This record gives sequence, C-alpha cells and structure tokens, in this order.
Amino acid sequence: MLSDEAAASDPAWSGDGRTVLFEAGEGETRELRSVDVASGATRLVAPLWDGESALLRPRLSPDGTKMAYTRSRDAQLEVWVESLLDGQRWRVARLGDGAAFPIWSPDGRSLAVDVWHDGHAQVQVVDTDGAAHRQVSRGVDLAWVRSWAPDGSRLAFAGAVDGRWNVWWASRDGTRQAQLTDYRDEHHYVRNPAWSPRGRPGGLRVRQLYWQHLDRTAAMSSARQGPQHPRRHEPFEA
Repeated sequence: MLSDEAAASDPAWSGDGRTVLFEAGEGETRELRSVDVASGATRLVAPLWDGESALLRPRLSPDGTKMAYTRSRDAQLEVWVESLLDGQRWRVARLGDGAAFPIWSPDGRSLAVDVWHDGHAQVQVVDTDGAAHRQVSRGVDLAWVRSWAPDGSRLAFAGAVDGRWNVWWASRDGTRQAQLTDYRDEHHYVRNPAWSPRGRPGGLRVRQLYWQHLDRTAAMSSARQGPQHPRRHEPFEA
C-alpha cells in the first residue's frame, strides 16, 4: 500500500479496522500517519515532535479522537494523552522509574502501561484522566502488556520469571492472573501477545507463531516442533 516502505514503521490497526496507523520520518519530522486499507490513500494524523522531545509509540483511542504516547521528560518516561480535536494534552502517568507504551482499553476509559521500578516492569491500568492507577500483574520479574480482551475484562502480556518468558493474562482489576504457556528454556522469548476478535489470546514468539485456548490445551506452531510443555487450562468464567 505504501510506495516508500522504508519510511514506515510501527504499524497498528485503527479502532474501526479500516486504516493502518504508522510512523513516518525521523527526528523532528516524525509524524503519525494512516493509510486506508481499501484505497491506499494516506493522511497525516499528528506530528510526533512537541518542540522538546519525540512522542514514542503513539496509539489512537478507539473513537479516534485522542492519541496516547510515551514521552521522555526530565530523564524519565511518562505517558501522555493528547486530544486530536483541540490539541489539549495532559500527563496520565509518571510512575516508578518510568511508565511507557500505553495500550487503550476497548471502552477508551483506561490505558494499560508498563511501569518500571528497580529494574523490574509490571503492568498497571491507569484512568485516562490520571486520577487512579492500579497494578494488575503479580509475581513476575518483567511484564510487557500489548493487548486487551475485546470485552475489556482482561489483558494479555508477556511475562518473565527467572529469565523464562511466557504468555500471561490478568484481569482488569488485578484480582486474577494466569500463565498460558509453560516455556522453560531461557533462550526462548515471547513477545506481543494479541487477543483474537473472539476473545481468545494468542501470541507472537521469536521464530514461532502460535495460539492457545484459555480453556484447554491447544497450541499450534509454525516451527517444526511445537511449544514445550503446554499448560492445561480448566474452563473458567470471565
């Protein structure tokens, strides 16, 4: 769809699934653009330079009226939200040693973010007005959130314990959590788990693409050997 593929990076679907958002340019010329899936037409969504620093990993709200992003300020990463209607912007998270990589909830009322503290990262959910925040991941050394369940009740994240990465989910209120895979090799890395439209999370791992049901063992792999030690799951009510 793009004639200059080298200029595009970090693609992400819009909330309505009709366009793909991507970053273009470098330094002070970086901007968030969109391309229409049907026509291939591109347009400017917002500049990614605020006069002082770059705006990193921008993500549009489900209704397309706001943009959440990571900003480095005073040597600390913060999460900000900007209105695309009137240009107003506000900080929603300055937590721990840094907060970054916001992911919008389906209802647009909350953001899931990675929060660093003493070399560890945990998933927190913050209100978009910055009024409240709560940690939802527990018992892992590193937790990198990347997606919400379609109904907004849970989040999928890549979590590491003692150097071993696996796919996890946690409830929005932080009261429940489960490990979905059971990889035991420290040389395997799990990244960017994503929920299917029907609400079952899958994941993307280096050299392997697989999915796994929440309620039973069912893993498929693009590699010759499937995931090691699949974890059996009992049915549960969301």
